Amino acid sequence: DYEYLSGDKSNTSAYEGFDVLWGRWPRVSEVYAYTMATEAGRPADITNLHRVALLWETTINPKVNLCGGYHLFFAPQTLTGPGVGKGNFRGQLFQARMNYKINEHVSGHLMAEYFIPGDAYSSMRNDPALMLRYELTFKL
Repeated sequence: DYEYLSGDKSNTSAYEGFDVLWGRWPRVSEVYAYTMATEAGRPADITNLHRVALLWETTINPKVNLCGGYHLFFAPQTLTGPGVGKGNFRGQLFQARMNYKINEHVSGHLMAEYFIPGDAYSSMRNDPALMLRYELTFKL
């Protein structure tokens, strides 16, 4: 998987960053969407990004599906603002998810994400982030 979102030019007063319109929700990663909130001021408002990912999915049986992903994030333009480092490597993200169907009315998933910041962030913003989530869905 590959994604490129242009960034804002710092030498103009206009905003030229890529606008994902209604995409301001965690479309790639929940943990990464919230680590980016300090850059644009809104969670999941991601710009200035190159993302390369390897994704994997398999079905164990008709009730269990496993998914995994490894993402590398880069900033094509130097980051600005608080917590900025000297490099353009934003970091790495590991994802794992297990979807399961208990019956036709109940399903759920267990998801884990682990983000390791790169040199684009200074020492005040370079702590790894771990997110675990369990969801149970009931259908009528």
